[in-house]
Amino acid sequence: MAIMCPDTPCKNSPSSGEEKMFHALEQSLSDEYLVFHSLKLLDIEAGFQECEADFTIFHPQKGILVIEAKNGKVSYSNGRWYYGNGMEMSHEGPFQQAAANKRRLRQLVMQKYGQRGKELANRCKFGHAVWFPAVNASELDVRNLPQEADPRITLTLDSFDDLEAEIAAIMDLPKIITGQTDGQPWSIEVTTRLGKRDVDLLLHHILAPEFKVVSIADATKKHQKMVFKNMLDEQSRLLNYLEEQSYAVINGRAGTGKTVMAVEKARRHALSDEKVLFLTYNKRLCDHLKFSYSDLEGVDFYNIDALVVKICGPQAAGKSFDYNGLYEYILDECVEGRFSWQHVIVDEGQDFGREGLSDILAFFKDYIHEENSTLKSYYIFYDRNQMVQGTSLPEFIQEADCRLTLYRNCRNTNQIASTAEVFLQKGVKARKIWHGKMSPETVDGEHPKMFIVHGKDRTKAAVDQLLAESLDDGFADGIQILTCGALQKSDLYSYLTDGEVPYYPYEGRLIPITTCRKFKGLEKDVIILIDLDMEIFDVKAGNSWDDSLTPYVGASRARHRLGVVADFSDGDCCEMLEEEGIKVGKNPKRSMVKKIFYADYQELT
Repeated sequence: MAIMCPDTPCKNSPSSGEEKMFHALEQSLSDEYLVFHSLKLLDIEAGFQECEADFTIFHPQKGILVIEAKNGKVSYSNGRWYYGNGMEMSHEGPFQQAAANKRRLRQLVMQKYGQRGKELANRCKFGHAVWFPAVNASELDVRNLPQEADPRITLTLDSFDDLEAEIAAIMDLPKIITGQTDGQPWSIEVTTRLGKRDVDLLLHHILAPEFKVVSIADATKKHQKMVFKNMLDEQSRLLNYLEEQSYAVINGRAGTGKTVMAVEKARRHALSDEKVLFLTYNKRLCDHLKFSYSDLEGVDFYNIDALVVKICGPQAAGKSFDYNGLYEYILDECVEGRFSWQHVIVDEGQDFGREGLSDILAFFKDYIHEENSTLKSYYIFYDRNQMVQGTSLPEFIQEADCRLTLYRNCRNTNQIASTAEVFLQKGVKARKIWHGKMSPETVDGEHPKMFIVHGKDRTKAAVDQLLAESLDDGFADGIQILTCGALQKSDLYSYLTDGEVPYYPYEGRLIPITTCRKFKGLEKDVIILIDLDMEIFDVKAGNSWDDSLTPYVGASRARHRLGVVADFSDGDCCEMLEEEGIKVGKNPKRSMVKKIFYADYQELT
């Protein structure tokens, strides 16, 4: 789907037909296209003339196409264009109007940025077209239309059938500029050759500046969320397969929608007036679920330690929770037929491998198959690659009769997921990059950005730069800083606010910060991952496999944007490149970031 700005059609007369065209463009074009509806243009040089382009399409490799839409029947006679009701059209007809809007837009680029604007305008193709959405191609008598109404730049009712191909064909038409130098005529074919800075300038300063309340970042986020939602809708239907399965374990990488599917399963049982015990390991995840699904009656969300306190009392808490006491209680309740819930759903199953906990989950597996069991279903969702709390994967999970594996990524963009996969490695010497199965529909997005710095001040400067960019792009309410290690050892620790829940202060805002372990199972639009160094990967430093998983857990929490602040020396970078068989160039840090971590290397400005 195309990215639309704004994300809903602008208010126009129903007779204009633009709403239908809006949705056709959105559904037919790929996400490489950005479509602007009712783009307002002001030509000061022409005496403050205002105009409006019905649809303006931007493609980074093809350029810009301005489309004028004319709904209903049209006619052309004696050099004039007429609507179906006989009223004469203004602006000398739709093709002249589209061409004029195209010239105004190109002129705006040239005027606003001086010489750079002129150079940019010469590296970007500007085209125009007219769309008659209520007229068949066969109805347009091209022999009697003016020369300006070339059928190659004309869209009709038939265009709805293969809209992307027709739009692409128009944008691929050759563009020739002619002129004279010292009396000698010349001509040159314009091709679109835009760098990242050129694209940013066109999008954020010409087509959709922030003050227009048409935010590219907001439109992109909504577009990505729509695609992710469609994937989740598809995945929730997989639960229909499990309706006849009373017990199953579901494995999936970070971002494959395990928690969403688990809650959907719980919701279905609750709608049947049956009670569900929904267990997590992470307290913050449990609190998030309680808040997000507070209206879901019949589902009791507990993290395992809170359940111990509820059943065994406050005395069961402490440095080591009394999981054995909980086990004895559940055993007695089930044997006596008094167990309060008909369904048990466990999220984060990989972290229940501790002594006592594994016994509880294994008991449910055996109990559900007993003839007098009051338990109707038992589901466990897990990801062995996020095992940063338990000591080992529970054996009964590995031996389950019914196992379902999820591959479709429903949270991250392709670029974020690819970078997160790299963090799955156990030490540099054992580095083997494993790429998960990515759905063809997975959303493409911007590359993660990685700073390589050393020292607290440099870490702070890098984080500040990432925050500034994210706030400017409209991510104010969705930013989370995660440290790969303990918070007290973080480079940012001395800058944090005091209190039970620390924050990182920036420009009058308080940005939440916590560890990757504590944030497991949650997600945010923007994740800034800090304190990434060689010790996390290098088993020679005495770190455990659990430690090397924390960057993966942290990076995979990002929905739309990932920033990483790392501390690698040139020697570390060279070692990584050599292990991958990649030639070490003049800038090993830049090369390592791009070729190993699939990110953009950033330097402090």
